[in-house]
Amino acid sequence: MAKNNPEIIIDEILKKYKLALERLEWALDELNKKPKETFIDRETIVEKEVIVEVDPQETKAQFGTAFPTYDIWKGDMYRRIDQIPHTTFKWNGVMWMQIDNMKTDRYANTPEYVRYVGEKIQSGQYDIDYLNPAEQDAVMRKFSNQIKSFINRKKGL
Repeated sequence: MAKNNPEIIIDEILKKYKLALERLEWALDELNKKPKETFIDRETIVEKEVIVEVDPQETKAQFGTAFPTYDIWKGDMYRRIDQIPHTTFKWNGVMWMQIDNMKTDRYANTPEYVRYVGEKIQSGQYDIDYLNPAEQDAVMRKFSNQIKSFINRKKGL
């Protein structure tokens, strides 16, 4: 009976809203922060003359249709391929934050993604113009003849 008490229900709803607002405030603070860290190498960060050890774990750049739910490290990237254009996210340690595809060349250096997107371009399911310049170069290097002939057919040449 206590569960149906309106005061308890209102308290539960208020707790959920408060938690959501705290998460939103944190995310907005993260977006507004100016970078304070200077990366020296993968092992060490110098921040205001205090040396902090960094986990040497390599960050990952994966892609697919559902975000990974385990073995996620701060800095890992994930590209959603169930959206056109593909959308890139970066794990900030708490949640996946969307980042601008044009401001990262990480996927140009990910052979699996280059192969995947090159095959989609060849089959006409994806447009090379959605890729940033580094990714376009990587696809053209891997599939130069096939992509060029596809683009020419598409343009009617």
